[in-house]
Amino acid sequence: MVAPERTLPIVDEVDRSIVQMIAAGYTDREIADAVFLSHQTVRNRVSRILMYSGAKNRTHLAFLYLELVHEGVVPFVTGPWSPKAA
Repeated sequence: MVAPERTLPIVDEVDRSIVQMIAAGYTDREIADAVFLSHQTVRNRVSRILMYSGAKNRTHLAFLYLELVHEGVVPFVTGPWSPKAA
């Protein structure tokens, strides 16, 4: 039996950036400013990503993303942002 391919529902580079920034601790407003979209558009995209990924919330989505990075399924890519300090 072949295991199903694990992936996230990333449609384009903007979605990829959104997921990466969520994993780095950014808010929707901060993400909107960084990717030059409205706050509501980012909220809509995050909602869609959560729904299709099966993630229960943003923290769960970040965990799924980082797990895929750790397994080598998704490449670790840095962007013009850095993880936020706690």
